[in-house]
Amino acid sequence: MDPHTPQVPLDMDSFFHDCGENTLTLTVNRRLAAHLRTGYNRWQKERGRLVWPGAVILPMGAWLVQAWQAGVESAWEAAPEGPPTPLLLDSFQEQVVWEQIVAQSPLGQNLLHPSGAAALAMDGWSLLHQWRLEIPAEDGPGHTAETAAFARWAGAFQARLAANGWESMARLASRMEGWLTATTPAAGGGISSLGFPFQKVVLAGFDDPSPQDAALARGFAQAGCEVEWLPPPACPSAPVVAGYQDTEGELRAAARWARRLLEQTSKGAPAPRIGVVVNGLSGLRARACRIFEDEFTPPAAMETTQKGGGQNPWVNITAAPPLASAPLAASALEWLSMGKGKEVSMETLNRLLTSPFVGGWVREGAARGLLDGWLRRMGQEGWSLTGLARAARPGEWPSRQRRPPPPCPLLADRLDQFARQIREENRETSPPQWALRFTGWLKTLGWPGDRTLSSTEQQTHEKWKELLGQFSGLELVAPMLGLGQALGLLAQLAQKQTFQPQPNPSPLSHPPVQIMGELEAGGFAFDHLWVAGWHQDAWPPPPNPNPFLPGAVQANAGLPHATPERELAFARAVTGRLLAAAPDVVVSYPQWEGDRPLGASPLVAGLPCSPPGRLPAPDETGWMAGLYGQAGPKPWEDPQAPPVESHRVRGGSELFKDQAACPFKAFAHHRLGARPLETVTLGVASADRGMMVHRVLETLWQNWGDQKTLAALSVAQREAQVAQAVETAVEERLDQTFIPLARRFLELEKPALTSLVGEWLAAELSRPPFRVELLEREQTVLLGGVELNMRVDRADRLLEEAGEDGRAGPGRLFLVDYKTGPAAWSGWFGPRPKDPQLPMYCVTSPEPVAGMAFGLVRRGETGLKGLVDLDGKEPLEGMEKVKRLPGTSWGGEPLGVMEDLRRDWEQVLSRLGEAHRGGDARVDPRKVADSCRYCGLEVLCRLDDVDPSARYSREEDPETDEEDQTFEG
Repeated sequence: MDPHTPQVPLDMDSFFHDCGENTLTLTVNRRLAAHLRTGYNRWQKERGRLVWPGAVILPMGAWLVQAWQAGVESAWEAAPEGPPTPLLLDSFQEQVVWEQIVAQSPLGQNLLHPSGAAALAMDGWSLLHQWRLEIPAEDGPGHTAETAAFARWAGAFQARLAANGWESMARLASRMEGWLTATTPAAGGGISSLGFPFQKVVLAGFDDPSPQDAALARGFAQAGCEVEWLPPPACPSAPVVAGYQDTEGELRAAARWARRLLEQTSKGAPAPRIGVVVNGLSGLRARACRIFEDEFTPPAAMETTQKGGGQNPWVNITAAPPLASAPLAASALEWLSMGKGKEVSMETLNRLLTSPFVGGWVREGAARGLLDGWLRRMGQEGWSLTGLARAARPGEWPSRQRRPPPPCPLLADRLDQFARQIREENRETSPPQWALRFTGWLKTLGWPGDRTLSSTEQQTHEKWKELLGQFSGLELVAPMLGLGQALGLLAQLAQKQTFQPQPNPSPLSHPPVQIMGELEAGGFAFDHLWVAGWHQDAWPPPPNPNPFLPGAVQANAGLPHATPERELAFARAVTGRLLAAAPDVVVSYPQWEGDRPLGASPLVAGLPCSPPGRLPAPDETGWMAGLYGQAGPKPWEDPQAPPVESHRVRGGSELFKDQAACPFKAFAHHRLGARPLETVTLGVASADRGMMVHRVLETLWQNWGDQKTLAALSVAQREAQVAQAVETAVEERLDQTFIPLARRFLELEKPALTSLVGEWLAAELSRPPFRVELLEREQTVLLGGVELNMRVDRADRLLEEAGEDGRAGPGRLFLVDYKTGPAAWSGWFGPRPKDPQLPMYCVTSPEPVAGMAFGLVRRGETGLKGLVDLDGKEPLEGMEKVKRLPGTSWGGEPLGVMEDLRRDWEQVLSRLGEAHRGGDARVDPRKVADSCRYCGLEVLCRLDDVDPSARYSREEDPETDEEDQTFEG
């Protein structure tokens, strides 16, 4: 029978009847082999059998390796003195050899990613052998620099195989064909030499068998075996097509459809076989997992008693992620990578410090999380192993360090031992020795942790051990490696090795919902099938020829993905197979991709549309929402927190600012202590720069006391004193950090800070006479029933004009709040003021104030910006004269001079303080785009759940400072 066009419909009953000790079934992939084995065991059990002979159903590649090993042993026993049989390279060993060849070539030395080119070259080598083609010549019509390079690489690879006595997986099927057709064991083969007890060979799932597959089948036949190409399932069906808004809606509809089918199954009846074939599954796997988990979790809702490990027992999804993405393995790789001495990012360090896979985490987990927050505040983007160990050890930070990190002595001890081992063992050695070293280093760290591993973690641990065993096998092709090379190959192997944890496996059970790609579905039979993603641009797929093989060679031989005609023919064959793979078939497609409209694939556009009501609607409520809906829940909101029992609270003026922005924000910040993780800032953080400005100006005005003293200084004297104050402020900050990069940035800050303060002092000299009354003064105040500590930046005493005696008399106070960032006094007003700090100073001042202003210490904007009441005199530049405030600001009556403002602010601030003390915790932002943009509390307040539009509002530009209002006279 022509393997390309099987004519006999699949009869699974006959197939299982013939599966026995005398039949070998070879499948196109592992998934189909597992599916057929499970079906065979279920078929035997349905016939009341308690014991039955096992069916030999193997993937083609796995059987070839087993048969090769058997043949090698037989040949050695038959002729122990003969030439040695070649050693078979596994796929990763072969890839390493290709990478070595590519890296050593002239073209490879100019490539950004030689490993990617090596992978494509290895794929080209495999295609040549599958289609039984010769290595193309370096030159010829249509050849390019890439094809010429491949010809040289392939020749070098072939020569290296011969020189080292190796064999390639790509040539294994041809080797086996030769062994099968050999007439006598003495000739080094013969089917008897393979210990081959089978009389029949069945090939399953080969929709598009290569010439190499067909030649191997002929080899079986010549060896006296009956050969049968198992045709794909062929069921009478009436497929329908349905369009959904986008890929998300399409996959969600498929998940609800599958769940509905399972729910309709009678209790006690076997679960139906449900297939979901997703075009481009590898890129959609994470999204598909999330959607199907949402629909099928918790499994208890579907009366399952299956527990443990890693995967929903109702759903099995292919395109398994790499082992490197499993948390346990990722932790091992990231810790080992720190052994190279390079700094790791804060993102990586966050994962390492919060990971439970290092010894001592049970006792120090909370402290390590706090250490992560401390490291973020240090202003360094990367950390080395020694730097992390120093930060974790008590007593290692400077004595004057602000908020020292929480001590993690267990972690520090392990890191010190880890670093010492690396220094002692960082010598070139073989892969097996590196595997032993890696195991020892991880053991020193206490990996995989001091808590009991879950089922998924235990499976990951076992897979990690297998990975190290496979890594040790690289000794054949890379006898000696340095640390960097060894870690790079280990990470590459972990990325190549797929891993999917399994629930409690049983030879009789198989998850009823199978999610896979088109190729993996070859040979499967289902009761229900949904094919997703077949839109006009995706199916048939565009051609994707191998760039290292001549285009004419690929087109003439009909290689996969070579031409549009080849892809169309293959897509038609796959379409026909899938539409006949189940009696109930649904084909779907997304109608939109972004703002681009899509239509159904032309291969299925002629199918009838699904009738209304048969399939889930795009906006159909999910099972969980439906379950809640049946229970009839009622909205419930509890915005009231327990009242504050004590008058004293923490937070200072920030508490009132947060309460005005959103009551819940004040509750979360100042009562729960909830804060978002800080963002690492490269260079001097704006907060640190502001503190240094405060410190410099505090030092200077402590020395001078008033404007007159400042004015009496010469320019040189003033500059010298400013430079000294800057030096002192920066040195204080330097004493608080041991991070070299942060110290360098602080040193660079000195000239800029000196120039900025000089610009500010020039503005101070242009003011009317004043004396500095208060500097950075801390005071305890009671406002709205809340007792809190406040620090007043500065209060000046305005001096009256000189009298007859030539002396200026004392005037009223003038409040100054230094700002190194943008500020506008429009934020002082309203029932929920945006910036209530200066109004709080005004209200709590022991005597009336004449005005208040932001002291802007900003390049190009230096000066005062605020309000002043000067009894008819003209205000300073940048200041507004207080006469009358328009009532439109918050709906009250127009106000008069500063004392009127003070009384109104006292009422507003008292209401805010009383609300916080009374337990007001409403999620009520003043303006989402302004109050919530950098809040970081979304996970707690759940505003997006209550008001979905809040997410979009938060993404808008934050509320900009309004222009200062001009008071009307």
